[in-house]
Amino acid sequence: MIRDDQRTEEVLARFSYRDIAEIEKKIKRFTAGTPGACHVVLDFDRTLTAPRSDGQDFYTWSVVGPLISSRLRDEWDDLYRTHRPLERSGTLTDGQAKNWWDTSFDILCRSNIKIQDIREALERRATIRDGVVDFFAVCQSLGVPTVILSAGIADIIDLWFSHFSITPGIIVSTRLLLDDDGTIAGWDSGGMVHTKNKRERGRRELRELHNDRPNVLLVATVSMMPT
Repeated sequence: MIRDDQRTEEVLARFSYRDIAEIEKKIKRFTAGTPGACHVVLDFDRTLTAPRSDGQDFYTWSVVGPLISSRLRDEWDDLYRTHRPLERSGTLTDGQAKNWWDTSFDILCRSNIKIQDIREALERRATIRDGVVDFFAVCQSLGVPTVILSAGIADIIDLWFSHFSITPGIIVSTRLLLDDDGTIAGWDSGGMVHTKNKRERGRRELRELHNDRPNVLLVATVSMMPT
C-alpha cells in the first residue's frame, strides 16, 4: 500500500515549487476532497494551443494579425512595440493595458474583418497541445467544471473548441460585437479581459462556482498580449 506521504513525495518530484509546506497543504486538501469540490481554470493561448509544425506560434491574436488592413499595419506594430516592453518589465499599468486592448480592438474594427475570415484563418492554422482532448474528456466524465480565462478573443476560442470538437465550460474573455454582415463592429468593453485584469477572483460570473467548489486547479503558461 502506498502511504499518503509517499504519494505526496512522488507528486512533488515532478514539479518545481517555492513553499514546500504550502504545496503539501494544498495536495492534502485536494486529495481529501472529491471532484465535487474542485474546478479547473485554464489559460488558452500557448496553454491549450501549441506551435505549428512550421515553427510559427499559434494563439488568438495570431489569427487576426494577418487580417489587419495594410494601411493599419504600422499602427498595429507600433502599439505592440510600445506596450510589450512595459509588460515584460512589469511596469505596464492597468490603464496602459486597457488602452492597448482598446486600441487593438479598434484596429480590428477599422480593418473591416469578418467573422468568416477569422473562421477560415483559424481552420488553416489551428493547433492543439497534446493531451488537451483527453484532459477535457476526464473533466467532463467527473463532472468537474472548466473555466477558460483568457486575455485573447472569446469568439476565436469558441471557434477553436468547435474545430477540435471539445465542449468547454465557462469562457471568460473579450467578446466581439458583429454587425448584420458578420463584420467586427465593436467589442464588449465591460467584459474586457486584458493582461492586467486576467484573474478569476472578483468576477461575478465565477463567484458562485468558486464558493461551491473552492479547490481550484490552475493550468497556465505565459500571459498573452495582442501582437
